[in-house]
Amino acid sequence: MAGTITYTQNILDLGYYKKSITAIELLISWVGDASDGTVPELPIDEYSGWYITKIITKPGTPSPTTLYDITLIDADGLDMADGALLDRSATVVDPKVVLTEQIGKDGFTVTIANQAVHSAQGTIRMFLNRGE
Repeated sequence: MAGTITYTQNILDLGYYKKSITAIELLISWVGDASDGTVPELPIDEYSGWYITKIITKPGTPSPTTLYDITLIDADGLDMADGALLDRSATVVDPKVVLTEQIGKDGFTVTIANQAVHSAQGTIRMFLNRGE
């Protein structure tokens, strides 16, 4: 079976000192290919102007390859996470804070590389806000 990668969106209303702040949580779920473990790319072309504030990666079962890599490639071919999502753990939930990257008008593409475990699974929780 071919690898898959999909995402869902949750709108979060965060109360913050007499002010309501809307944030978005993207839950990205992936499964490696049954024959070679590869995962397709996932273009996300929404959320222009939003900021990526936090990312949490969680390996599933079966566990992915130790030190697999995730990148968030923008329209210029640059990793919006600036390498912070490289060398992911195959066994531990791993949070990363990314406070400075604003999503451009062309969005970004999620890529998973160096993952060779057949049918491995994982999730990426990405939190976005407007920078208000």
